[in-house]
Amino acid sequence: MIIDGESSFTLDAGTLDVASVLTDLRNETTIAFSRSGPGTFTEVRPAIGILASAFLTIDEIGPGDRLVIPIDGQGIGGLNTLREASYSDGSLNLVNGSALNQVDLCIGMTQEQYALYRENPGAFLNGATDTFTFPGAVDPDEPPNEVSRFTRGTLIETGRGLVAVEDLAVGRAAQDENFALLP
Repeated sequence: MIIDGESSFTLDAGTLDVASVLTDLRNETTIAFSRSGPGTFTEVRPAIGILASAFLTIDEIGPGDRLVIPIDGQGIGGLNTLREASYSDGSLNLVNGSALNQVDLCIGMTQEQYALYRENPGAFLNGATDTFTFPGAVDPDEPPNEVSRFTRGTLIETGRGLVAVEDLAVGRAAQDENFALLP
């Protein structure tokens, strides 16, 4: 899912979610921001959730981009607040909710970006509004990210047969929408 420019996207899980952890294909979603302006992604969890979990991976994100992950009510032990779980292997892990109705976020972040976040976590992570804003200053001269329009594993027809999009090399001929092979 791509959030482009200064746009917002809301994924609403509805009113009732029972055992989506076992059945819902939406549970593992990858989100990318184009960085052509601060964007916002909101995941609205169900008002009533039983074994309703979602795992969000944020691959491309830049300064000012926001994630809003509200869960109604206090939850078991007051856990319905967006909070930091850990930082490891280049990812900040946030969580909101408890085992019955929970969202786990894995946000790609360099050690330098994490250090900036740790200097003042409250400036970027607001549990009262369940909002995370990616740290750093927006550089108006930085060009936007080139975000792939294909998910990892998508097969592309080339002059040498089908190739996964992540294995394509610059200059390799690939089939366009008119079935022509172009470099």
